[in-house]
Amino acid sequence: MFNSNSLGEIEDLLRDMAKTSPVARDTSTKLKVEWLLERCLDPDIPVEQATHYVNLALKTFKELEIFAQDKAYQSTTLLNLGKTYEALGDLDKALENYETCLKLSKELNTPEMEAAATRRIGRINSKRSQWKTAIDCFETSLKIYQQIDSPKGTAEVLSDMGGVFYETGKYEKAEKCCLEALELGEKVDDLHTIIHLKNNLGIIANTRGALDKATMFYQDCIALCQRTQDNLGLAQAYHNLGMTWADKRDWSSALDSYEKSLTISRELGDFALMSITYLNKAEVYVELQDLSVAASYCDRALRLFSKIEDKLGSAEVYQVLGVIFTNKGDWTTAEKLFLDSLRITEKCDNPLGSAETYHKMGLVYAKKGEQETAVKILGFALERFQKLGANRDAQEVEGEIANLKG
Repeated sequence: MFNSNSLGEIEDLLRDMAKTSPVARDTSTKLKVEWLLERCLDPDIPVEQATHYVNLALKTFKELEIFAQDKAYQSTTLLNLGKTYEALGDLDKALENYETCLKLSKELNTPEMEAAATRRIGRINSKRSQWKTAIDCFETSLKIYQQIDSPKGTAEVLSDMGGVFYETGKYEKAEKCCLEALELGEKVDDLHTIIHLKNNLGIIANTRGALDKATMFYQDCIALCQRTQDNLGLAQAYHNLGMTWADKRDWSSALDSYEKSLTISRELGDFALMSITYLNKAEVYVELQDLSVAASYCDRALRLFSKIEDKLGSAEVYQVLGVIFTNKGDWTTAEKLFLDSLRITEKCDNPLGSAETYHKMGLVYAKKGEQETAVKILGFALERFQKLGANRDAQEVEGEIANLKG
């Protein structure tokens, strides 16, 4: 286990490096700082402390002038520092390191590093719902990877592009990107990429109402992850499978899958996956009418979404909280929460999120007995679900409208 004592020893060691011979100092420092960066993601270390040691690693490199001596190593380290900051939820510092890495890779004329840094910048923009900028970065990265004939890099960028298309409601484009990426991953037998893409294809299938197809993708993922000991992929697959069980209204199986996912994501310190799983557990407890437990999971999810700057995640929490306050009969608070969610989803150009919010708002007015308003708002949801091709959701809303009209 990586504890505070070992961190203190590393800090002392890094400071002592400046007193050793240059060759020994440089070699040892590289190894120790790489070791430090890897272990900063240990889940037992508070994020603030981990961030402190990442900053210390960077400061030590600069003091020893290793960056100035070996620019190729500098660019690699900057990319790794960016990944570490990104995983810790500090997107500003991640972006700063990626941009510096990109500038240096252009100076060194290293196209593979340039493509990697550009892709990572795109990922930051994607996390901030800056879709156009993200796609521009991904297209630039994709072009470079294709020019240098890198199937793995090409597949990774196509997967990222698929994520943007999914979030903006372009499901056919999302599926096309993911299938093309999957073909490349299978061509080079990259199991990590295959697992990631099957997870994504399952999400797309689930959203479009093909629940059995989604289940097949997730079960394939679970088998591959267990075989390759890919814990992150396994946690994602269990989470996604839980969503499918929830859509089938098998609450017990959904909670079991979510808990398996949380057990792993807590060990990995994956805040993004933890937050969405807490949110989905909250939704299950709403269905089970255990509102106090649901509210508790909403609070956990909201704190993590705020920490990692996930605005769309926060919007989803507001939706669930809106349902909770609806069930409590607090219409005013519920309506405010739905409007807050709607403002975020529309500002972030997230049509699925907007459709889901309109759906839940319509049900609020139905419970209040305001039938005409409910039908109107549910109509907004239905129009968006149909446009997105979210068939299962569209059918559900059609049924609700028909019941209200009698």
